[in-house]
Amino acid sequence: MPYILILFCLVLCNVSWFAQAQPKVPLVLQLQKGPIADNGATPWVTGDIRVGASQIALALDTGSDFIWVTSDLCTTPACQAHLRVVTTQPGWMWVDKTPRQRDFGPWGSMTTYTAQIPWTVFLFDGARQVPTQFFPAVNYSGDNFQNLAWDGGIGFPARSIDVTEGSTFFFLELLKNGIIDKPVFSMVTYPTFSQPYGYAILGGDDPTDYIPDNETILTPATSSPYPDTWGTPLYHVKIGETELPDLQNIVFYMDSGSSRFKGDAKYIYPMLQTLLDTKDSSGNAIFEKIMEIDPKSGQEIWVGLQFINANIPLDKLPLLRLTLGQSCGGASGVATEIALNAQQYSYVVEQGDRVGKRVVAVHRLDGIGGLLVGATLMDYIHTRFEYNYTNGVLTQGNMYLNLKVEGSSVAGFDCVHSSY
Repeated sequence: MPYILILFCLVLCNVSWFAQAQPKVPLVLQLQKGPIADNGATPWVTGDIRVGASQIALALDTGSDFIWVTSDLCTTPACQAHLRVVTTQPGWMWVDKTPRQRDFGPWGSMTTYTAQIPWTVFLFDGARQVPTQFFPAVNYSGDNFQNLAWDGGIGFPARSIDVTEGSTFFFLELLKNGIIDKPVFSMVTYPTFSQPYGYAILGGDDPTDYIPDNETILTPATSSPYPDTWGTPLYHVKIGETELPDLQNIVFYMDSGSSRFKGDAKYIYPMLQTLLDTKDSSGNAIFEKIMEIDPKSGQEIWVGLQFINANIPLDKLPLLRLTLGQSCGGASGVATEIALNAQQYSYVVEQGDRVGKRVVAVHRLDGIGGLLVGATLMDYIHTRFEYNYTNGVLTQGNMYLNLKVEGSSVAGFDCVHSSY
């Protein structure tokens, strides 16, 4: 009998060791594309995470350093346009009901409290709960929020030290709770399929989804106005063959919560003006200015461009070219020139103001201190974000850009055999 017990113990121990020795399968979140509004926010959201028992649409936002959700305490028209988390559900706990403003700059602001409830993620072998503290929105208004495709957002800042006090760093909690074991996540979206879809892989990536040969490595910017956002050096920008000197050697931010290119006037106006000066074959203007009221000054300012004629042949318009990266195709000191065609750097508005208009995905947004982009570029490449993880602290590592194996891709993705 003792021998049977010993053998039984050995079998159990080996099974336990084998289970622990196996690499963890990353957390895969399906992404769905909501309607595109002319508000500069990504249309991509996931419904694969439960806030307690509430299912809502959440954006994965590398341009934010906190978690927020729309709550059922918010009754404005903008809030009622969204799914709202139930604050009376079992397990809900208020941490702080002091109203606080979460400022999104010229975009708008919201009023939040602080709450806590386990969030649920679904793995191949079942559901796991993650203790999470976050900011339920109790008030917000305006078209930007009302037309937002998301009901809340999860911040993936570049550094854990920048997480807003009172909010959980969700990705870090996944690591600490052993749900994922690699400090890396990737995103890939397919916007032009008849049924647009995408996914995010937290804790890894899928090498079968991208072409490794011309991989571009983006190292962190050595000096950045916003070190909490994933930044890298941008060497220069061209529209067609026109070089834009004001966009040489600045910080380039990869913001998955954004859609279009955004930046201060000194970076955005050269891009907009070059396009505005472009004429069709008959010498007619192709674009017209979009003017908006600046909430700070109360003055009308130029913020973007829309197409005058929606039927203009897009293949006749100039490419938008970015040169960036510290390694390309395995060669260090070699940059990459990424080109987007007019189909890719514009969109047709599907919701809110300017519905039906084709709009250039380049927009003035002051206070960024560089050039920022999200889905306008990320929709056409495979993007991987890698953290450095030491002693429970996350800091920005490299970003990796690759062409996708299938589906829509950028107009150009070429190694530039010259050092910068």
